[in-house]
Amino acid sequence: MSFIDALKKLEACSDGLEWLEAQGYSSPQDAWDACHRGDWMFWVLEVAPYTDDKPKREKLVQVCAECVALVDRIPRDLIKRASEAATAYAQLELAPEEVGMINYRIQEDARKYYEMLPASSNPDITKAAPFRGDSRTWTFVDALGYLTDMTRWPVEWVYGSRAISAVADGLCDKDSHLQTCAEIIRKHFPNPPEL
Repeated sequence: MSFIDALKKLEACSDGLEWLEAQGYSSPQDAWDACHRGDWMFWVLEVAPYTDDKPKREKLVQVCAECVALVDRIPRDLIKRASEAATAYAQLELAPEEVGMINYRIQEDARKYYEMLPASSNPDITKAAPFRGDSRTWTFVDALGYLTDMTRWPVEWVYGSRAISAVADGLCDKDSHLQTCAEIIRKHFPNPPEL
């Protein structure tokens, strides 16, 4: 099965598939080396079979946190707490309920932090809805929640790639952010996974 066929079978997004087909790369490695979208690359890593391997799942959490931390408007302590919770769960040190409570507290602290900011200083950020999952508010609050949840759910939920994409919405130049994320991912995962 070709790389593109494998991605189609895994239900990759249409934009990613169109980009891949238009480029005409001769190998998965060529496509991996040229990809400009960190969220697409992270999604491929998340759906790859080896992500059930604990050390590699932990590495994915670290890479995701590094990408989320690129946005300097997000308080560092919240990123650290979200990353630590996901890593602890990946290491079987926390139960799912405990991760859920940590996630809730992180998101509440994130909302409180930005409620204190004048609306004029960060108009896009201060639109955070009272609950996560509202498609109108893909802010850092969602990104932190996705990061915390990375290892809680089946891999099909692909929370890490959502975190990388969500954190850029309204917070920075998204194209530049995703390009930098792609470079970070290649630094840690220089080769594409087998699908």
